[in-house]
Amino acid sequence: MNYSLFIAAVSLIVGLYLIFSYIKTKNSGDPIKGVVIGYLEERDNRMKPTYNPIVKFELNGESYEMPTELAEPKKMFEPGDEIDIYFIQGKDYVMRAGGKKNSLKEGLTLLAISAALLILNLLSKK
Repeated sequence: MNYSLFIAAVSLIVGLYLIFSYIKTKNSGDPIKGVVIGYLEERDNRMKPTYNPIVKFELNGESYEMPTELAEPKKMFEPGDEIDIYFIQGKDYVMRAGGKKNSLKEGLTLLAISAALLILNLLSKK
């Protein structure tokens, strides 16, 4: 089995998934401002603490308090910091716009890795 083809395929699939997730989030509406009011502290699978900002925001006259979708190994914001978020109806969390992890950049990077591996694999066969 050619491992570079396997890695290229996985990179392609994950890259496309990240890009489509990014597009879906962006199409769910304009970013709104949320204020960090605290953190949800949890443990990852290695029992290290992770911190997920809880934001307060208003939308259509209603006030909401929800955690964001990205847990970080350290506190990235101070209480009172204003961040851009996307609220998707029916979810119990909000998407963070322009957070530390940017799924568009990660998706494009994985697509580039996939393309490079495929090209290298084709060149090595000649």
